[in-house]
Amino acid sequence: MKVSLERYKHKNWLIAFSGGADSRVLLELLFQNRTLAKSITAIYVNHHLQEIANEWEEINRQTCVELGIEYIVEHVVVDIKGSVEANARNARYKAFAKHMTKESVLFTAHHSDDLLESILLAYIRGSGLDGVCATPQERTFEKGLLVRPLLGYSRAQIEDYCVKNNLSYVVDPTNSHNEYDRNFIRNNITPLLKNRFPQILTNTYKTSQNLCADKRVLDAYYESELSSKLESVQWGKKAVLYSALLNYSDDFKLGILHYFFKSRYGIVPIKSQLLAILNYESIASDSKFKLDVGTNIISVYRDYIYVADSIEKKNDEQVIELTISNSFTYNGYSYKLILLTDVEVDSIKANNEQSAIDIYYLSNINESITLCFNPRVSIRVHPFYRNHSQTLKNIWKEIGIPLYLRPNYPIVMKDNNVLGMLNVFKCKGVEKDKIKVMVVKEYVGAGSLNKKSF
Repeated sequence: MKVSLERYKHKNWLIAFSGGADSRVLLELLFQNRTLAKSITAIYVNHHLQEIANEWEEINRQTCVELGIEYIVEHVVVDIKGSVEANARNARYKAFAKHMTKESVLFTAHHSDDLLESILLAYIRGSGLDGVCATPQERTFEKGLLVRPLLGYSRAQIEDYCVKNNLSYVVDPTNSHNEYDRNFIRNNITPLLKNRFPQILTNTYKTSQNLCADKRVLDAYYESELSSKLESVQWGKKAVLYSALLNYSDDFKLGILHYFFKSRYGIVPIKSQLLAILNYESIASDSKFKLDVGTNIISVYRDYIYVADSIEKKNDEQVIELTISNSFTYNGYSYKLILLTDVEVDSIKANNEQSAIDIYYLSNINESITLCFNPRVSIRVHPFYRNHSQTLKNIWKEIGIPLYLRPNYPIVMKDNNVLGMLNVFKCKGVEKDKIKVMVVKEYVGAGSLNKKSF
């Protein structure tokens, strides 16, 4: 059994190592090619779904010690609601993602039997091209690559290799439990197909390769049309211009929206949801149209289709006190206060007028700036560019920030006086003082409210 790994030379090799026959063979093949790698690390994900999982953890550790390969254990909690298989997989890949860099290649031990099972499951579930092509030989993963070198080999060939090379491996007792869909197909369906059609694994692999090639061409077309004609950044979020979609066929609209949501946000709405988005004017005439997809909200506002993070109790006011000695994380963004020198202030104003609006003034080093999220829409604010103050509700509409992105733009206050809206405007008549500070906002990923002291 041979695999070609030359193209991954001088990279950090990671292997998803469960200890089963397939991952044990892959570990052996990577070890044989270790001179090509910058490093090799085996990652065992302990799902804690079986008592024997801890025993496997130690068996796999010993295997890696004998080979001199670095060994990492990731402990995950699997949600038992819904599909345990899918939840375990999601938890597993989140664990792998933590170790990925631009120099990383994650190797998984999927083989041709896995490929056939996955394609059958895709047909059973009514999946589209993405589902049928869900197991490509290589794809991007986080900042690096995910590679499946054994995809052209069968389970029988892998187990035979273990026997011939005296490789021991663990056996999952739940493989015989047919309550799991994949196990039912593996134990009852694919044996019949392989008996009737001996070339089915080879031909499934060829078909998959052809379909994946077609998908790459289609995705390249979607990417070209999206980036050149349909996409823009609205209030920090990538969005699709709804009216521009009218120039395309119905099939294209569905396809490119599917590509947009998956490639930009990692979410996969079902077809009925995509149709609802495309027909939103007939089901919702105001700006409150939304769809909940996992932990995300898809909405349409002023001709733009965009995605926002779901926020628990998003209608409740949330106030945080920000000083130069602490930072806060709210709704996936980190907020902190930094001191500025006169030179830095001048540089900011000279190079980016928009940034200058986030410069505020304190009378002493211990004073705080207050950020108010989801404030009362009845409060009055007076942006510097207006002659009169206005209610926040009307200011929101005037500025055009989408409803579900508004929690990302808190009101900035000091001593109960509104100083402005973060990253949007400062208010008229803000008093200047000797200590200059800037509120810095950085995206760190989904999350709730957390405080951190420096």
